[in-house]
Amino acid sequence: MHNRIKILITVFILLIPQFIRAQGDIDLKFEQTVLTTYDFQITLMIRRASDKWDRLGSSNFPFYYNYNALSDPVLVSAHNFSGGLYSELNIANNGSWVSVNILYNGSDGQGTKVDTSWINVATIHFNITDPDQTSQINPRTDGAYASFDDDEKTHLDINSYTGLDVPLNYSDVAPPEKTAPQSFSLCEPFPNPFNMEVSINYSIPIKTSTSIKIISVNGKVVRSFYFQDQNPGSYNLKWDGRTSSGTDQSSGIYIVLFKADRFTDTKKITLIK
Repeated sequence: MHNRIKILITVFILLIPQFIRAQGDIDLKFEQTVLTTYDFQITLMIRRASDKWDRLGSSNFPFYYNYNALSDPVLVSAHNFSGGLYSELNIANNGSWVSVNILYNGSDGQGTKVDTSWINVATIHFNITDPDQTSQINPRTDGAYASFDDDEKTHLDINSYTGLDVPLNYSDVAPPEKTAPQSFSLCEPFPNPFNMEVSINYSIPIKTSTSIKIISVNGKVVRSFYFQDQNPGSYNLKWDGRTSSGTDQSSGIYIVLFKADRFTDTKKITLIK
């Protein structure tokens, strides 16, 4: 006997005022790349929809998924916007949505060129945990979305979002067990720069205590987080730009300091009021 699940990646034309002008700038779509028992992979692709820009700068492309039916989104491949003038592309899982994060470090006119042909951004793998459910994969269209030309000033709006209607058939083989991360890691925070809130994602391969400190450029610790005896896994922390007493911090550059066991890493974030 075979179970059947449909992962609906819908055709979605955004009609939300804060993201749509007379004409949007970016078309996005997902394409199915691999389909096996209880898992599949999808590739996020973009193309230029207007003549306002032609080279991609720092960008976040977030999308929702049904976390009751899908689990463990993992970046399989980063295409075209990772390495060189770009930091390593990463994804961040926030439970019900995933963000594909691009950080550009170059100058205006040096970024990867995007024209009206589709170009791959990232390939992401999902496990399917409940084949009796349906999952829509749709863009998140609130403040988590941000995309810029490589001048890092020109904001780019989504013009359209196109996907697939994928019917999947599966045997009664049990889904794969979750595996712990293989190493300690601190992902690039997003969105970055941020205004209201920034997400900080990290992974630990062993049970250990962890700490995250937000430090100003003059070395002052403005916020500290400590978690005792966390189990192996991936975690998400949000900072709202305030101290523990609720005092708003001013615009500027801050350092995220992450410590776990003997592992230490830092990331730079920019708060814009």
